[in-house]
Amino acid sequence: MRIIVLGVVLGSVAAPPVTAQLPPVPVRNSLGAQVGDSGVGTATDYDALIGGWNIRFQSASRVGKDGSPTEYSPPRAGTWTFRRTHGGRMVEDEFRLGTSESGGTFTYRIFNPTRNLWEIQGTDVGSGRWDGGISWSDGGDRLVVQHTGSGVIRVRYYEITADHFLWRADASTDGGKTWLKDVMKIEADRRREP
Repeated sequence: MRIIVLGVVLGSVAAPPVTAQLPPVPVRNSLGAQVGDSGVGTATDYDALIGGWNIRFQSASRVGKDGSPTEYSPPRAGTWTFRRTHGGRMVEDEFRLGTSESGGTFTYRIFNPTRNLWEIQGTDVGSGRWDGGISWSDGGDRLVVQHTGSGVIRVRYYEITADHFLWRADASTDGGKTWLKDVMKIEADRRREP
């Protein structure tokens, strides 16, 4: 399996220029996102993420035979903003790398109390594609499974505090039979408004 899936999963991440001298995004272990098929969430799962974040994003540029990255692209700077809308019942987010106003990834999450999980629709402005998925909580972590034009990604938001979180994603192009672990990773620090 090749790493071509990355450009299709997040079409907006390939276009922005590389930001010089940013430190790499840490990953605490080599286990990948470790996300199951589904779980149980609460309507407050995304409360800790509401607001603006400065991010560093990296994607795998080479993957070994075991599906683990052997090399990452240089880190890119960007922003990620989460906000509650529709009377607090929906969480929308806008993910941007670089300073481009023409691209971006937008995700819409609504909590389904019957299923006890979040239903997600993500869109990439560049491709015009909608990607459906689900999200739930696992202790302090937030987990996502999302179908894309080229396969499936599974995501873990982890080490979430008031001012910081880490994010890692695995990708599959064969319906989840095999996974490329940690093909994308993000470190986010809360943006302080003047």
